[in-house]
Amino acid sequence: AYKNANPEKAAELERRFSHKLPAAFDDALPKFEYGKDKPLATRQYSRDCIGAIAPIVPELMGGSADLTPSNLTSIACSGDFQ
Repeated sequence: AYKNANPEKAAELERRFSHKLPAAFDDALPKFEYGKDKPLATRQYSRDCIGAIAPIVPELMGGSADLTPSNLTSIACSGDFQ
C-alpha cells in the first residue's frame, strides 16, 4: 500500500535498507590532481568530500564529539545531534 502510494519514497527506503549508495553518487565527489592542486591537510580534503556527498547520501552520519571544528567533520546540510 505504501509503495503504491509513495513510489519514490519507498524506493529510497529500499535503497537505504539494502545498503546501496545512490546511483553515480561518486560523480559528486571533488576531483583532486596530485601536483596540480594546492596541497591541503587531509582533514580539508575529507571536509570537501563529505560536503559533496552529504546532500545525495542523506543517511550519512559521523561523529567527533568536541573535535568537530578542528577536524572539519560537520555536515553543512544537516543538524548537530548532541
